[in-house]
Parts: sequence; structure tokens; C-alpha cells
Amino acid sequence: MTPRAMPDPTPRRDHAPVADASPRLTLSAALPAAGNALRSAAGARFDTLVVQLERSRGELAAWREALPRWQQRFHEQVQPLLQQRDQLHAERVLALDAAGMVQKLGKSDRAALSAQLCALIEPLLDEAGLHALKPLYDRHAQTCYDERIATSDAALRALIAAHFGVDADALPYLASPQALFERLQQRRRQTQAAAAARKAKTAQRAASAAPAPAVDPQTALRELYRRLAAALHPDREADPLQRERKTALMQRLNAAYADADLLGLLELQWQAGQLDAAALAAMVEPRIERYNRMLGEQLQATQDELRRIDAAFKADYAVFARRRLKPERLNAAMAEIKRALQDEIDELVEDLRELQQAPTLRHWLRRQRPLPPETVREAMLFQAMLDDAQRDA
Repeated sequence: MTPRAMPDPTPRRDHAPVADASPRLTLSAALPAAGNALRSAAGARFDTLVVQLERSRGELAAWREALPRWQQRFHEQVQPLLQQRDQLHAERVLALDAAGMVQKLGKSDRAALSAQLCALIEPLLDEAGLHALKPLYDRHAQTCYDERIATSDAALRALIAAHFGVDADALPYLASPQALFERLQQRRRQTQAAAAARKAKTAQRAASAAPAPAVDPQTALRELYRRLAAALHPDREADPLQRERKTALMQRLNAAYADADLLGLLELQWQAGQLDAAALAAMVEPRIERYNRMLGEQLQATQDELRRIDAAFKADYAVFARRRLKPERLNAAMAEIKRALQDEIDELVEDLRELQQAPTLRHWLRRQRPLPPETVREAMLFQAMLDDAQRDA
């Protein structure tokens, strides 16, 4: 059993606008009844987009609420288990080395012991930072740890060079392959951004030569904003309670307009009495189609953010799941991590107990799984770099 990496307990920070936690009415409650035979295809699409966007934003808000609680629980409940696990891994390594020095082993068993010790120590050096074990690694390895890492880094640089299509000898020197990968990834992003800017400039020139659309999205948002501002501005309200209510609504209005949040503006319009189910059902087709394009873009952006949070969470906390995690399932994920760590701790304790019995070392060695090939480390590190780049793209 090889020690796993200790995951970083700090969730990645996301920079999307923080959801308003105050209770509010949702636009989906005002939609025409499902299956309305008079609803056009564009109208049905509008209804679907509203429901999906509300659901996705609700999930995003739940993530932002759940992550701080997860972080606190991780520090309190999981970090002690991680520390206990790593300490037991170190004790097992020392016990194996001590047993090997006092027990009589054949040449093949001694070679197997050295190979197992190196395989067990290397993650403790790479991931847990237990550098006091480096002399023990060097004593059992055919190649000392520093030389092994240098060779591995060279192989990793070759993989990076091949990925970016450059000559490995022409790569700039940086302290680590990870830093080199990030430098080349940054160059690639800059090149892609420059190409995208040129393409956008060409498209803008072509658009300026074409006739302007009847109503562009920004104009539609501006019209909604002005209509709502006229109704919600608190300075025109004499009643103190209504003035306080309208001040809060006006703050939401300004935030929604600044974020080009069509759904937020439509919700406010409904709450202000400017929109109802009849008005939604009677909305003209050109406006519905324009709204559908804007809502579709917002839905895509929200779903992209959910995927990014999910991928970052799994990477930061070493949570492995094929399906996207849901914030309401984080308690189950925490329980699974704790169970897995406790199982690993129990197995390590059992290993230590067995190793204290002199005749069992040879049997213990023969029960171990075959060691992975030397190329596994480079391949895994390179794949991790690719995964990080894809997640942050």
C-alpha cells in the first residue's frame, strides 16, 4: 500500500459574483403552465432556460455556502487522520529497514525489500515532505534520490517539449518542470489570445459594415433597467419601510445590470409588478428569441463555473468520482474520505504488528503488489499538469 498525496485543504477561490442570500421569488413561478398548447417553440425554450438557469444558480450558491463548512471540517476531522497516516507510513518504513538488518534474507528477498522500501519512501519525500528519510532511500536505491529526481525531471521536460512541439534543448531553464509547463502554457494562451483578438477585430469590421440589428442585447438590458429604476428608486418613497425595501431592491437591480444578468432583471420586473404570466405568454417572438440567446449564454457560463468548481474540488481534496459532485453530497464525500483513511491507518497498524514478529518479513514481502514501472511517476505528473491546464482554461 503506497501513501497517497496529502490534498491541499484550501479550496480554490472563485471570482464569480456572490449570490444574494436574501429570500426572493423566482421567475419560474410566473411561467405559463407546462404543456400550454398556445406556447410557441421559442416560448417553450424560454421556459426551459429559465428553469435550468435558476437550478444551476441555486447549485452554485449552494457550493459557495458549503465550501467554507467543508474546509473547517477538513481541518478538524481529516487533517489529523492524514498526519497519523503519514506518521505510520514513516514508522513502517523504519520497521521494515530494522527487520531487514536483523533477519537473514536471500539475495532476491533483500532486493525485493530494498525495492519496496524505495517505493514506500519516495511518496513520503515527494508529497509528505519527510526528508529525514532521504538517507534511508539512498542506502536502498540503486540511484540516489536527488539523481533519481533529476533524471525524472529530464524525462518530464522531454514530455513537455513534445506536448508543446518544441525542441527540449531550447527550453528555458526553470527550477521545476511544473514551472516550465506553466510558462509554456502561458505563452500558448497569449498566442491564442492574440489570434482571438485578431479574429474579433476582423469580425467587428465585418459587423460594422452590416446593418445593425433592430435591438442589441445591451439595449434590451438598458430598457429593462430604466423601467425598473423608475419604479424602484427609494428616493421617491415616503414610507421608511418601503424605502428600505426599495433600497435593497435597487442594490440588486444595479448588481444585475452590471453583470448583464437578464434573469435577475426579469425576476425584479416580476417582483415589481411589471411582469406576470400573461405578459410572459404574450411576449412577442423577436423579444423571446433575443432573451433566449442571452439566457443560453448565461446558462453556459454558469454550467462552466460549476464544472470548474467540481474539478478543482476533486483535485484539491483527492476526491475521485466520475460524476459531478453535488454540494448536498459533500457530507457523504467527507465520510468516504474518513473511512478510506481509517482503513489505511488500520492496515498500517496491522503491518507494524506483523513486522514486529521476526519470521514474518519474508512472507510480508511476497504478499506485496508488483511495483510500478519507473515511468509511472513522469506520466502521472505530466497528466496532472494537463488536467490542471484544462481545468483552468
